Amino acid sequence: MLTDGVVQARVGQIVTKPVLRFNSQKALALFLKKRNPRKVCWTVAYRKTMKKGTQEEMARRRNRRVKKSASRGYTSMDVETLTAKRSEKPADRKAARSAALAEVKDRKAKAKGKGKKN
Repeated sequence: MLTDGVVQARVGQIVTKPVLRFNSQKALALFLKKRNPRKVCWTVAYRKTMKKGTQEEMARRRNRRVKKSASRGYTSMDVETLTAKRSEKPADRKAARSAALAEVKDRKAKAKGKGKKN
């Protein structure tokens, strides 16, 4: 009976072993020859034990993301409209909103009045 990660050694004995995956044929060949990865100079284990590529060097090499400051339009609005809306004060925005609501109410009242007359 074979399942994922379980290997049948003898009848009645089940041994679990990790599945070893190698990124190259060279790594597999060296593993099968029982080479110590700490002594093979191109491996990560070797670089760790010999302290190659320390953290300071890696930190210097790392690139920083540059933030793009170019503003552009969003959906149907252009950049000027967006900047105007952003710079608008909350009090002005509230006044404009209340004026728009009042206009909508007037329109509804007129439509209701016209409906009753007919």
